[in-house]
Amino acid sequence: MSQESQSILMIYKDLDWSHFVDIKNNICTIDMENIEYELAQIAGIYTLWAGLQKLAKRELDREELDLTSWIAQTRKEHRGTSTSKMSDAYLTEYVQALEEYKERNEKVIEKEYKYKLLTSITEGLHQKRDALVQISSNKRAEAKIFN
Repeated sequence: MSQESQSILMIYKDLDWSHFVDIKNNICTIDMENIEYELAQIAGIYTLWAGLQKLAKRELDREELDLTSWIAQTRKEHRGTSTSKMSDAYLTEYVQALEEYKERNEKVIEKEYKYKLLTSITEGLHQKRDALVQISSNKRAEAKIFN
């Protein structure tokens, strides 16, 4: 794994609100003096963050699947310990009262949080790209007027 890959994965691993704000400030600002350079760089930057977003989505999906499977197994096991019929509502309450459910659900919440932060970053980069295209177009039109 390359140094760049490792660095990017560390950013993902450590992603929280303060890092999100720092990232937003770094990648979503526009250098008005270097519009062409910004345009040339935006595709690579967007691709990188979109890739991290996909990684976060994959991890979220896996955590949700793990939680769903655990819930089903726990309900099945609890149902098997009793001779009386248990309602779905009772089984749901039973599972949700377990400490392990809370721990597993917290993992899902954390994965979803990171996924949504990365979604916000990619949306911001998409808006930046649109703004760069518009600014570049305006500069070209302005140059034509004065030439």
